[in-house]
Amino acid sequence: MSQKSEVLFSVFQSFGILSDNEVENIIGFFTKEKHKAGATILNVGEVNEYFYFIEKGILREYSPSSDPISLESDTHWLMPENNFTYIVSSFMDQSPSKIGIETIESSILWKIKKDKMDELYFQYPQLNIIGRIMTEQYLQKYESYIIMMRQNSEYRYNWFCDFHPELANRIALKYIASYLNIRPETLSRIRKKLLK
Repeated sequence: MSQKSEVLFSVFQSFGILSDNEVENIIGFFTKEKHKAGATILNVGEVNEYFYFIEKGILREYSPSSDPISLESDTHWLMPENNFTYIVSSFMDQSPSKIGIETIESSILWKIKKDKMDELYFQYPQLNIIGRIMTEQYLQKYESYIIMMRQNSEYRYNWFCDFHPELANRIALKYIASYLNIRPETLSRIRKKLLK
């Protein structure tokens, strides 16, 4: 499968809705990008024109810090391999995004522009079912995140380890702390306590 993602093919195929030929045609509209760690995929203020699939690496959604004296940014969401990502409001409305996307690790991404995606939804009505399933899965994850954020700091970190076991030792502590809205020094104490 030259210049096409076998991983992306498998993801679409796993829904059991499209034929192999249909999946081949659909992923043929995706283009491949490679990025080093720390690369900006979408700047705050830009329009999110693309829908992304992460074949390799980790991405984070961020915005300028709510703390006016902080030099760090606030982490809103973390996305490892085999996930799709885009900034919903910016992508749907084609309006400037209040959230940016950057790589935490060297990454391989596959992207498709919104107008091409809209064409595919029309050409392959089954894609609307896949889109609905993915949206439902995302909303379940987001609901779990919202409930978790009302708990104490130790509960939040335990949730993170359960929800993202593959990320706990792959990304910088500052990103985990920001994602969980915990001060880095508090998170360090929690991690030491749990290791005893």
